[in-house]
Amino acid sequence: MILGTLLIMILVGAQAASSKVVNIKSPFLLIILSMLFGSFVTIGLMAVLQIISFEARYIIPLGGMIIGNSMNASALAINRISSDIRSNRHAVETALALGKSWRSASSKYFREAVVTGMIAILNSMKTVGLVALPGAMTGMILAGADPLDAVLLQIIVMYMILMAVAVTSVVIVDLTIRQFFTQNHQMK
Repeated sequence: MILGTLLIMILVGAQAASSKVVNIKSPFLLIILSMLFGSFVTIGLMAVLQIISFEARYIIPLGGMIIGNSMNASALAINRISSDIRSNRHAVETALALGKSWRSASSKYFREAVVTGMIAILNSMKTVGLVALPGAMTGMILAGADPLDAVLLQIIVMYMILMAVAVTSVVIVDLTIRQFFTQNHQMK
């Protein structure tokens, strides 16, 4: 039941994210693969390390936070890499003509697209507790929990989301960028 619920959440999230993607073949497939990988690596690692127990009351709300953020990251990153490779086609082709591999010729755009996918969580992490008081922390404090426990939970949640978004962004950019090159290190 837990895995089924997470899969439905990922399917809906991938559909929403892929509807915002232009000029890429099969964005739904690329997004669903990256979201599956980012979400399940993060949730799996947290369960294996016993940070959370594998119960619906923990996995589903945390999975929702992870999947929602991964959805946004994948849409932003896929659009950024597509736009950058297309608009810098001459620079990439020049690098390829000088003997660089497709990965080397596009590495600058790869990094920038990954950062674009992560920008929302990075900005949140800079201001959490100062500008924004996240829901988990606020809810715990209002319910009477020790503020330090609330802060600890929020730190875990923020790093959990950061990990999922980072993994999702790297995977989506890697899967997408391959569509622009042949096996012979030429642009399509």
